[in-house]
Amino acid sequence: MFVLELNQSEAKDLRAALSIRVASMRQELAHTDSREYRVYVRETLERLEEVLGRLDGILAAGEKA
Repeated sequence: MFVLELNQSEAKDLRAALSIRVASMRQELAHTDSREYRVYVRETLERLEEVLGRLDGILAAGEKA
C-alpha cells in the first residue's frame, strides 16, 4: 500500500485528471477490436474508477469538515 498526501487543491486537480483519463479510456474500450487490449483497458478502467470513487469520498468529507 502507498500513502500519498495531498492538499485540497492537489486532490481536486488529481480528481479532474483521473476523470479525463477515465472518460478517454471508456471511449477506447468502446472502439477497440483487440480482445487482449479490451481486457487490459477494462481492468485498468475498473482500478481507476475505484480510485476516483475513493477520492470523491475523501473530497466530499473534506468539504463537510
